[in-house]
Amino acid sequence: MPTRQRRKVLNVRVAKTSSAGRRQKARELSWVAHHEAAHAVVGLRLRPGSGSGATIVPSGDTLGRASTEDVLFSGRRDQRTGMLVPDARAVEAVIVELLAGRLGAARAGCPAALAESMACGDEEKVADLLQFTPRTRTALRRKALRFVEREWKAIAAVAQELL
Repeated sequence: MPTRQRRKVLNVRVAKTSSAGRRQKARELSWVAHHEAAHAVVGLRLRPGSGSGATIVPSGDTLGRASTEDVLFSGRRDQRTGMLVPDARAVEAVIVELLAGRLGAARAGCPAALAESMACGDEEKVADLLQFTPRTRTALRRKALRFVEREWKAIAAVAQELL
């Protein structure tokens, strides 16, 4: 589901004014916070000093944002093309960080379809980056799941701060 449609679906729910609607809005905001917190915490753990941060302030088509500096290139050049070669370990760290967002939202109780929708931009980036690593999406997803489980207390604390 494209990001724009996902945001409209969430806005419909957020627009409710009943107490049930306010509870739904708080729950969805919590899921977004856990999604972004998982990105930030896992990114910081995998790449210390990467300048990790997170927000749940909507911007453009996104409901929140986590950012770490993407240092994907080692400085090594391909002898044939002269192009910079991505560092496979750095690429894997970024992929695990991207996959952690969806897993963090799901761990916080977000329904699978909504967690998937929230992560569609992340999944597109993962698809682009997989060409630079020999590891599979499944192996990297398992690694992300282990990180989310191991770092859950930190993720939950960061999510709470975002709220």
